[in-house]
Amino acid sequence: MMYFEASKTMKRILLVLVGVLLLLVAIAFLLMQRPGEQSTTGAEGQLFVEIDSASVDKIEINSSTGNVILEKRGIEWFLLSPIEYRADQGTVNSLIGQTKNLRVKATVSSNPEKQSLFQVDSTGAIVKVYENGSEKVSFVV
Repeated sequence: MMYFEASKTMKRILLVLVGVLLLLVAIAFLLMQRPGEQSTTGAEGQLFVEIDSASVDKIEINSSTGNVILEKRGIEWFLLSPIEYRADQGTVNSLIGQTKNLRVKATVSSNPEKQSLFQVDSTGAIVKVYENGSEKVSFVV
């Protein structure tokens, strides 16, 4: 008789645990569906910025740790800030190419209060790309 009662108790505990698990799964599902937030599928997105890599003549990167300014003089790139020095041409061309190929796959959040959480406010780095002497695009990384 004791074995039968213990088995009943174990079944009852198992049912309660399964119920709690289902409740937690339901809560997680509802939280993930809140407006303004979503998961990304990793699918191809639309272009983030449209720049002509041949026309880019200046790049500024401003962050809380310092500023970097790259400028094209003739066919060569130079670092103007924090020091003046000839830049690594391949690295700068790679930076421009990667910037040109940035794609928006999904919006992480449309809630302005969460900008600091994702570091797209003053805590992020502001990148400015110039074409033919005028600012073409600016974005926060």
